[in-house]
Formats: sequence, structure tokens, C-alpha cells
Amino acid sequence: MAFVWLGVLSIALVGTAVLERRTRLSRLRDRADWSPPRAEWGFDAKPPPATYLLFRALASGARLVRSRSIVLERSARLAFFGRLVSCIALASALALVPFAGTWGGHAEGLALVSLDLRYGLLALVFLLFLMALAQVAIGLADRQVWSRLGSVRLASRNLAGLGLFMIVLAPLALETGSLRLHDIVFAQQATFAPLSWLPAPVGSDAFEFARSWRWPNWNLFAQPLTALLFVPTVENLVHRPWARDPMSGSTAASGFGIDDDPVDLYWARFESRLARVLAASLFVALFLGAGAIPFVPASAVVDLFEPMIGFALPALLGVGIQVGAFLAKTLIVLAVISFIRNATAVMRDDQWIGIITLRLLPLAWANLLLMSALTLLSGSIRGGA
Repeated sequence: MAFVWLGVLSIALVGTAVLERRTRLSRLRDRADWSPPRAEWGFDAKPPPATYLLFRALASGARLVRSRSIVLERSARLAFFGRLVSCIALASALALVPFAGTWGGHAEGLALVSLDLRYGLLALVFLLFLMALAQVAIGLADRQVWSRLGSVRLASRNLAGLGLFMIVLAPLALETGSLRLHDIVFAQQATFAPLSWLPAPVGSDAFEFARSWRWPNWNLFAQPLTALLFVPTVENLVHRPWARDPMSGSTAASGFGIDDDPVDLYWARFESRLARVLAASLFVALFLGAGAIPFVPASAVVDLFEPMIGFALPALLGVGIQVGAFLAKTLIVLAVISFIRNATAVMRDDQWIGIITLRLLPLAWANLLLMSALTLLSGSIRGGA
């Protein structure tokens, strides 16, 4: 399972890099001097080597063997340990993400997750906070005052957003009654009737059809307000105020990473891309049912082929289908995130903190109270029945 999850992350990382480069170069398409030259015979374009993914990967790897630059008054040891802690926290958080249901599709099957913890939600919050603190340490290691200002910005944003993140995740744990990430994912494999609360007058086929209409029990449909609050909250936690923005290719006035050499720049971009993959995979796992396909449970595939070829091969087929569905959902979410980031303006940190404290926090508390009331109401109805 660890090797399968590593392959999924590798493909998602490549997709993130491709989207990043396309976004960065889309602003230059109207400049004729940036268009590739034509061939001597015919009208075919001669693209430069940088357009090929393999060559770009080799160029990025070549940066790792270059000699390091020494910057005076820069704490190289603090930067190294900060990046090491950040990568360990990021890898641990990625290992917690369930990418599918269970082996065989049944509740008693083995959970398809690299690291299955009973209190996975709490561990996830701690790892994101640890990753943010490590990034602050990386910025404080530079000698530039602009880099240190970027660290202060990152610390203020994460301290304001960490409590919001816990309140946003609380309705998910409240609905399933568990802090285990796999339980939240497996609960989304079923379906629910969103209009079952409608009255059922005698002789009305339309009302009866509406009451019996089923929909996937994804939290995106069952808790849409929680999903809307999760997107800006997790984006705030994986935000990196780098001076060199890899998405736009421009240099900001303040931010850390100014004193980075090519080796540090490579690891900084790698960590930033993996952070975006973590945000997308968390949204897919917690709100899009991970690798679930609507109205086609994995157990149905196993039950269909098990009498003919046994249990192992159908279970393996079900895992392959769920992994493919999870990867497709993750790539779609990454593309949507890239589009939203390019279509919206970049807010100042004081504006963002004001939105968190004055807008998002009240909405998150109201959503938590609403889900608590609905949980108590459904429990009393089941108890009375």
C-alpha cells in the first residue's frame, strides 16, 4: 500500500508541476518573440528542450549536484533542520490520507491507508502546525529582513487559521463519531436520501419519488458548508510566502527564500508542490469519498466476480479502480485550485486574518452548532423508532 500511495503521489506531483508551468507561461503567449522557431522545411514548430518533461526533470536533478553557495550571517544549520522537520511532517501527513476504502469493499476488510491511526484527525492538525513552524524557522534562518517579515506573516496566518481548521473538521468527526480518517472515508461509500424529510401524502407518486431519491453520501453533498469552509482554511495552512512565486514566475517584495541557492530552491519548490498535493488529497478523501465511484461500491465488484475467479483478483481489481478514481479526482481538484488561484486577487495578510476572525470563524461555529443539532435530532428519531 505504501508503494501504491507513493506512485499516486508521484503522478499528482508531476501533474502539479505541469499545471504550474502552464500557468506561468500562459501570460507570455501573446508575445511573438517567445513563440518557438519554425523548422527549415515545412511549418512544424521546433520547441525548445525545456518543453519536454524528462529534460526538465534532469535539469532539476542537476541542481542537486551543484556546489553550494555560502551566504554570510545565514544560519545554514537552522535552515537545514527546518526543512528536514517540514519534510518529515509533510510525509507523515500524506501517509495519513486514505486513498480508498477497504480490501474487498466490506467493513471488516483491511483499511487501504499507509498509516492508520485511531486519532488521525488530531495527528493531522498537529502535523500541519509542525510543518508551519518548520517553515517559519526556514525564513528566520535567512539574513534578509524581508525573509524574516515573511516568516512573521506565515506565523500570524497559521496561528489565526489553526483554530479555524479544528472547528471546520469537528462536524466530520461528529457525524461519524470517530477521529479516524478511514472511518470518515468509509462512511462516504454509502448513499443517502437528501429529500427524505418531505411529507408523504397518500397517492402522490412525485413526492414518493423525491423522498426515495438517493445520492452519494459524500461530505461535499451531505455537508456543503463544511466543504466550502475547508477550502480556504487548508489553503491558508499550506500557503508559503516565497519571494520567488513558482506559479507566476515573479519575485515578491517580501518573503523567505531570498538567500536560497539552486539546491535550496529545488527543495523549496518540491515541498511547496507536495503541500498543494496534500491539500487536494485531503479534500478528495474527506469530501469526495476518496476512491469511491458513485452508486458502484467496491464490494459489488468483488461479489460479482468472486464466484467465478475467487476473492483475491476481484479485490485487487476493486483496489485498482479506487486508486484510479482517487488519482483522477485529485488531478481535477489540483486543476480547479490552479484556476481559482489565477482568477482571484491576492489578499494582504491583515485582510486575510480579518476574514478569518470576522467571517470564517462565525460561519464555522454556526456550521458546528447546526451539525450538532442535526446529529442529536437524528439520534432522537432513531431512538424513538
